[in-house]
This record gives sequence, structure tokens and C-alpha cells, in this order.
Amino acid sequence: MLSSLRIQNLALVEDLALDFQAGFTVLTGETGAGKSLLVDALSLLVGARGDGDLVRVDSERAVVEGVVEEGFESWQAFLEARGLPAEQPVVLQLGGSVPSVLAEAARIGEDWGYSAINLNVGCPSDRVQGGNFGACLMATPHVVA
Repeated sequence: MLSSLRIQNLALVEDLALDFQAGFTVLTGETGAGKSLLVDALSLLVGARGDGDLVRVDSERAVVEGVVEEGFESWQAFLEARGLPAEQPVVLQLGGSVPSVLAEAARIGEDWGYSAINLNVGCPSDRVQGGNFGACLMATPHVVA
């Protein structure tokens, strides 16, 4: 379950922190109030591609952070409840520039049972540079099983 969401410098949002509780959450508001930006933030959180147009004017970068409680087992249960296959391997990709934060996130990912953990600290690995990882594979779909 997503227990918190933090958005910084995403379009019109300067700094927003939301805490969620178990149960049903409804977002309401006037047209133009920013409801769609929350959906955009959630999409980015689960891996959607972003572009520079999403970064708030006069800001260098946008940040979307989420805290998910319950981990990998609940993800498998979520898939199984919907009749979807529980895929393996499941890889957690972490990005950041603070080694202690990345180390703690990697430890949590390991505890949750991820098959592999990919740390991205802004320096592309040989696999990324060689076009054999992540979005680079989209250019050569015939090599993806």
C-alpha cells in the first residue's frame, strides 16, 4: 500500500506531502486544481517516462517520492488476485545521489525479496551504455523475450 507521496517541483506543485491510510481515498477539486498532477506523479513513481516539461519553472528538477508498505509479497498477492502471473525476476531500480539513502533503500528491497536491485547514481553502467538495459531495449524489441 502506498502510505505517503511527496512531490516537489512538478509542474505547478512546489512541495506537497500526502499521507494515506488504509481504505478508500478520494481526490476532489475544481478544474485546474491539480488532480491530474497527482496521477502524473503516481505514474512517474511506477516508472513512466517523464520529460523536462514536467519540471516546475525556475527549478532544476522535479522529485516524486513514495513510501510503499508491505512490499513484494503484497505485490504478488495483488497480481494473483487479478489473475495475472507473478513475474520473475522482479527488479527494483533505485536512483539517487546519497549513498546512505541508497544503501538503506537497497537493504529494504532485499528484505522484500526483489530478485535484483539496480542502483542508478547518474553514471550509466556498461550495460546501459551498450544499449542492453531498460529503455534502450525498446529500440530493439526483437531481442526481448
